[in-house]
Amino acid sequence: MNDEVLLVPPSAMHARRRPWAILGVWAWQAALALVASGPAAAVARSAYGGDPRGDAPLWKPGGHALLDLLAHSSAGIGAISTSAIIALTVGVVGGLVPVAALLVAIAHATRERRPVGLALATRDALRAFPPLLLLLVLAGCATAAAVGTGVLAFDLVAAWAHDALGEARAQALGAAVALAFLVPVSAVGVVHDLARATVVRFRIAGLRALLVAAATFRRAPRALWWSWAWRALAAL
Repeated sequence: MNDEVLLVPPSAMHARRRPWAILGVWAWQAALALVASGPAAAVARSAYGGDPRGDAPLWKPGGHALLDLLAHSSAGIGAISTSAIIALTVGVVGGLVPVAALLVAIAHATRERRPVGLALATRDALRAFPPLLLLLVLAGCATAAAVGTGVLAFDLVAAWAHDALGEARAQALGAAVALAFLVPVSAVGVVHDLARATVVRFRIAGLRALLVAAATFRRAPRALWWSWAWRALAAL
């Protein structure tokens, strides 16, 4: 641990005590949203800028105006897709730094017991970036594997029950089976968040943090899962 920041007691680790850090993460996300939505707004403005209803025709039932815009704005749609991909990549990978800076601000204070400033938080966040990136890749692979298995289970069950139950009921049964795979997906999310916090708090490598996070989750799975799940549901 460096001489400029100190780890605060667990009882003092509350996000509500670092409102400016939370505002900074929100500003980062808002800026990415503007970058991603700018080209789409420009395409809609070019087609419906003179309409007194604005872009309201695009959202009429049936979607005829929207389909017409998509069919006649291929260049604009390409720009929208490119900007969305860039924003997603920057948001997921580059977003590790502001999130880590927020965790640093929550878990640490200066030697004078003052909140960690932007410079110190960013410096420590950049140091934590490599293990956080490794955790992101591992969690992404695990999530993709669980989701892919769930989709495969849906297809297999729906096909198996199609003749006996009919298409609608077979698909409903397949969906019920696929929903069971939300459990491992959410478990991956919980362990990933625990591992990220472990990297920032204890300044350890990604794989070691993952092992610590998994052991922590095994000790209190229901409490940790619920504290993660209700926030995830609120976000959705």
